[in-house]
Amino acid sequence: MTEDIQEEITLRPSAAKLLESMRDIGYSFQSALADIVDNSISADATEISILNDVDRAARPYVVIADNGTGMAADEHTAAMQHGSRSPRDIP
Repeated sequence: MTEDIQEEITLRPSAAKLLESMRDIGYSFQSALADIVDNSISADATEISILNDVDRAARPYVVIADNGTGMAADEHTAAMQHGSRSPRDIP
C-alpha cells in the first residue's frame, strides 16, 4: 500500500457491455462499497481495512485493503475497465 504506481493505462469500454451495465444507474456508493467488501470475503480475506480521508489538495479518497488472494494483473486491468464484462455473466 505504500508503493505509488504512476503507470497510466487507457481502457476503452466495450460499447455493448457498457450500455447493458449502465441500465443499473442508481448504483449507490454504499452498494459499491458493500460489493467490494463482499469480493474481499470471496477472496478469502480475513482482514479488511476501509480508510477515508482527504489528500493535500483536499480531495477525498477511500482505500479498501484486504489480505485476500488478489487478482492477476490482467484481471485487475479488466476489472477497472467500464464494460469489460456483462453484468449478466455469472463469475
